[in-house]
Amino acid sequence: MSTEIPEKTATKEPLKQKIVGLLKTRKVLMGIFWASLVQWSMALGAIAFFQFTGDGSESIENSATDSTQAELSRGSADPKEIEGPISVSAGFTVAPEDLKAHARLMEMFLATGESDKAIPHMERLMPKHRGNPEFLVKAAEMYLGAARFSRAWETAQNCLALAPGNSKAQAVAVTAEYRQGRVDEALKNIRLALDKNPENPDLLMALGIMEAELGLPSPGALEKLLRIRPDFPPALYQLGRKNQLEGNFLDALVRFKRLVEVEPDNAKARGQLGIVHYHLGETPQAQQQFEKALALNPTDFNTWYNLGELWLSKTYQGKSPTDHRQFRHEAMACYLKAVELYPPHGPAHYRIGVLMNGNGQYKEAIRYLQHALERDPSSVSALIQLSLAYERLELYDDAREQLLKAFDIDPLNTTVIFKLRKLSEKGIS
Repeated sequence: MSTEIPEKTATKEPLKQKIVGLLKTRKVLMGIFWASLVQWSMALGAIAFFQFTGDGSESIENSATDSTQAELSRGSADPKEIEGPISVSAGFTVAPEDLKAHARLMEMFLATGESDKAIPHMERLMPKHRGNPEFLVKAAEMYLGAARFSRAWETAQNCLALAPGNSKAQAVAVTAEYRQGRVDEALKNIRLALDKNPENPDLLMALGIMEAELGLPSPGALEKLLRIRPDFPPALYQLGRKNQLEGNFLDALVRFKRLVEVEPDNAKARGQLGIVHYHLGETPQAQQQFEKALALNPTDFNTWYNLGELWLSKTYQGKSPTDHRQFRHEAMACYLKAVELYPPHGPAHYRIGVLMNGNGQYKEAIRYLQHALERDPSSVSALIQLSLAYERLELYDDAREQLLKAFDIDPLNTTVIFKLRKLSEKGIS
């Protein structure tokens, strides 16, 4: 866990002294970026893992779903309500009036996919650019990337008031409608826009994503877009995801293989390619792609989790007890890295708890299983594992309490019934 450092206050020193030459060299900018990673946390809430957007791959166990997020509460985004200096990273602040610095930092955070960190700097620039459609659409895309859907829609509408035919703003507006649950309205508006501009890639991408998530039949907008632009990376990625949603892993393999040929440094594509190989039973290829993805983006907690799943699957293939222990050790390391990077990762907490139970580390297992249940209180598997840890510590009443919770959720679960019966035979009732 990182230690929160209070923001520095603005001073009346010259600009160069205030930000310690922040914008002079690329070296300093990158230093700030790496420092900021210490306090990094995902803005998109639950990837699920699990989320449709985000800077990591989906997890193996959730790779067939793309959940829609509720908008994060941020309060007012009116720039005039943001007072005082903005903290860039530990030890650095930027004064409100230093618009050049805010512009540079906004672009820096956008380049690293950190929309949430880019937004405060963008909002400082907004009063100067309210009449600039290009800036407004970029701002709308930032809000969309940070799951601030109502703000994204509002900003896109402001852009369209100035430039009614701006396809990027139209795409953001309908996507924001869709993310807020206004599905029929979003589909109607995107199709009306496509009637006027039938081959526009922004509009086709927006519709294609909706079709994929809604399970609408193929061929659709993504296929049409790839006929127009065969190697268009966003379309290859989303069509690969659509193939996964349909369980069509062979077609997904074709899409993601082509995508990594076009963009070899696309970490998300390599993570998805690893998932496809995993589902096809091609473990060595899956491991290779996961490791390449992590070399490109070491903070992708979902790919750490997926690599842990791969190592855990190998434990069933181990030829010796030594292999078995080694694979479990590797899996544990990956799950621990996932929760280090993203503490709310419930499935990783669950896996750690199970492995610790297997190691006889029952007290430690309880802590991780409780974290898993905080994320998913209805997980019968986690309740059973927690009951097991309590039972091994001879805390029988606590063990029974967890089993009763599991029974309330799934009264037909034979494992729960068996364990309750065993505790009853010990006089625990």
